[in-house]
Amino acid sequence: MPSTCQLVPALALALGAAGCFSSHGAEATPAPGCGPPRGEVCCRDERVVVSPSPACPFACPAGSVLVPRIACAGLPDAGVEPRPDGGERPDASVPSCPLARPDALCHTAVVPAGTPLALPVLFEGCACCPATECAVEVDERARILTLATSLCPDPCDCDRCAVPIARCEVPPLRAGDWQVSIRDSGPAFTLSVRDTVPGDIESVCTTFAAPHECAPPRRLALHPARPDAICVGAHPWLEQHRVRLELDCPDCRDLNGPCVVAYRERFTDDLPPGGELRVAPASAHRTECGPDCPPACFPRAQACLTPPLVPGHFYRVWYEDRPVLSFTAGDAETCARL
Repeated sequence: MPSTCQLVPALALALGAAGCFSSHGAEATPAPGCGPPRGEVCCRDERVVVSPSPACPFACPAGSVLVPRIACAGLPDAGVEPRPDGGERPDASVPSCPLARPDALCHTAVVPAGTPLALPVLFEGCACCPATECAVEVDERARILTLATSLCPDPCDCDRCAVPIARCEVPPLRAGDWQVSIRDSGPAFTLSVRDTVPGDIESVCTTFAAPHECAPPRRLALHPARPDAICVGAHPWLEQHRVRLELDCPDCRDLNGPCVVAYRERFTDDLPPGGELRVAPASAHRTECGPDCPPACFPRAQACLTPPLVPGHFYRVWYEDRPVLSFTAGDAETCARL
């Protein structure tokens, strides 16, 4: 993957960015070897079509054409791509590409009960033509959602950076707090579902808890893990920033819990345009299957995504109900001791 990247707004991706600017054709064009020739992709209906298991010699799926990458420059749908033979997947709950654990989800602080949802979970990686899948299992009695997400091999080669996002279609849920788990990795975060959603609702980015090293528990047993310092800096290719929580001497058995950063725009004249970022109290969960802790301790950090910020606007970061630092979006990283 080339190193040059461009900014890609995560929320635009989550809503499904526009697709290819392509030529169309009815027949697939074969090309020698396994996979498309360098710089070319299969394109259909202004979308890049990804074949998870290309045949040899390579041929685009039926109904798509092989075109230069620049002629089909958009992102593929986040949904499941058809099999190369034109058939359908036998089991929609089993992804056809390798299972991959996502990293975060940006959403509203509260989602409405009784309404279908589309949760856009993102992988904090850099791709050219990202293709993802997501299957959702619902345990109504225990209020648990289990997401099985997969990330397909990237068939493209380009000089931009697109963040893979899996669109997880969730059926209507009853009101309450729902534990969201990642298949084979255990709990990731809690989704707040309510009958009434406030009009002035905060935007929230939840960075998932670190996966458990033992057998994944059904629920996370979280305990407080207060950081010693907080830093904030721009993400290299997202409009989001990263809030980094630093712990000087944590217990080596502790794993990072979920990190929640809420954003509310500011509508006052006493400060420049911008908003307030509130970091939820940090937490950790413990693994009992690792080695004993050494006599010396080592620092640990947790990187938490913020909602998208406007370059040049002024923001304050709050922790434990007080502002701990301020920054201008796009500037160099700044830190504060707590």
